[in-house]
Amino acid sequence: MPGHLWTVKKLREWLLKTLGLRARRSTIRRALKRARLSFKKIKKLLGKANTDKRAAHLEQLLGLYKGVCSGEILLVYVDEAHFHRDMDLGYTWGRIGKRIGRKSVCGKLSERLNCYGAYDFTKGECMIWEDGWCDGERTVAFLKG
Repeated sequence: MPGHLWTVKKLREWLLKTLGLRARRSTIRRALKRARLSFKKIKKLLGKANTDKRAAHLEQLLGLYKGVCSGEILLVYVDEAHFHRDMDLGYTWGRIGKRIGRKSVCGKLSERLNCYGAYDFTKGECMIWEDGWCDGERTVAFLKG
């Protein structure tokens, strides 16, 4: 079915418009359950996300974390973050056991908050720095500061 955020109410309207069928909400809900669908919260899928690369990265981080816990490694994680004004994910019907996602479509780059963050795993300290765009000049200033 095309689109997203298919509530029982929207499905009921779709049945009436396209097939000319009237159905109660409870009937539609039972049919959806029989088709092994459940109403669930949508998860955001990043447009360029690669689940295999992400899993490999998490494995690497787990190894580093064990070294930090044993005191063998001093680990400070630094990253930039971009917070977008984005969509409301909402709920819809989907296959049981399968995650549902919607691609992130955000507005202009100027509509996002850019910041740098650093976390010292050894001391448990966190630092956040926000100063406009995250470009090369500001990255160097952040790392020196």
